Amino acid sequence: MNVLIVTGGLVSAAETSLSGALRKSLLQWRASEAAWLDLKVKVVMAEPIAEAAVERLLGGAPPEADLLMRGRDTLDLPELAEVALATALDKEGLAYEAATVSELFADAPRRAALLARAEAVYLSTTLLRDLGEFETVLSLVRRPGLKVVAGGALGAVLAEDPPSGLDVVGVGYRELLVPALAAWARSGYRTLPPPEGGNLTRRRDAWVLRSGLPAETSLDGLDTPDWAAAAKRRGRAGWKVVQYESVRGCPYRCAFCNYPFLFDDTRFRFKSAARIAYDWARYAQECGTEVISCLDSLFTVPPKRLRELCGLLVARGTPVKWLCYARADDLADSETVAAMKAAGCVQVQIGLESGDPGVLANMNKKVTPEANLAALENCRKHGVTTVTTLVVGFPGETVPTL
Repeated sequence: MNVLIVTGGLVSAAETSLSGALRKSLLQWRASEAAWLDLKVKVVMAEPIAEAAVERLLGGAPPEADLLMRGRDTLDLPELAEVALATALDKEGLAYEAATVSELFADAPRRAALLARAEAVYLSTTLLRDLGEFETVLSLVRRPGLKVVAGGALGAVLAEDPPSGLDVVGVGYRELLVPALAAWARSGYRTLPPPEGGNLTRRRDAWVLRSGLPAETSLDGLDTPDWAAAAKRRGRAGWKVVQYESVRGCPYRCAFCNYPFLFDDTRFRFKSAARIAYDWARYAQECGTEVISCLDSLFTVPPKRLRELCGLLVARGTPVKWLCYARADDLADSETVAAMKAAGCVQVQIGLESGDPGVLANMNKKVTPEANLAALENCRKHGVTTVTTLVVGFPGETVPTL
């Protein structure tokens, strides 16, 4: 019972071939209902590929740029979705292989061999932005007799109208879905039992498998992705950088964001400070990890957890450096930023979105321009690098607000 795990985006930062990226974009264009917008997005994504080509012609990038952008052990880092699925499959005793979307497109012989060995494909949609991209990837892996399971960020959308060739749509928590899928495999793909508290329904030609929800708001009971095992599979001693997830959902309801609802769940759930500190120390010891990249929608909430975590990390000698997503109002307090810096935080990614109070109110952002500014000033004061995002053209935007 061999599973092929497929993760990654259609066009990613790891692209090395401009022609390959264009070919994938053309395939997706044919399946897209908003191709003009998608083209604009992909042109932006193509900039690093074109930049790399120019650098090769000019003799390479400046050393400091190479250190910051490509010297951080990240280009060959597997996606968190791959490591998490592999951890769950290991627990169920199922054999598996893994490949990214980019790898499958780039290497046809390897793609054919992987699909020939697989009984099922577990396709993560975490980095696929829309149905056009998903259907492009689905057409690449679809084979007679091969079971295709899709889950992740697009799960709830796919469940409404599953594309032809999809056998199962998994909606919700992968930790609860994989045991049900493993039981399905062991039955010879005859019986698919829903998880306790979940359900199974038929939609068009596919099964929609919903995980149900954890019994508590704490996520401490979920298995931590095993990065040490991922390194061993790839013949590595460890990872200098690993990705981490400590929350599901978001307590805020910004009008431009659907993240709070991606897990078929409206509650904000999170790991405890003690669990996070334990996991990070484990990664540092087992994998030689130096940097933790927190992929949470919001790492600085709840504030009590953040303060407790900073204290635990300082007590452990600040075993790793870390970066995270944060709200500006959480960083408007100088003492909070100072504590984060002492605990190893080196970078925060802040969704400023706008500098206009009216636009922020339209977004239901629940933050002020003054808090945005204070967050930036505090981070600069304490030596924490900031990366910010802006939303341009939100309803109500004018030239003066912009």
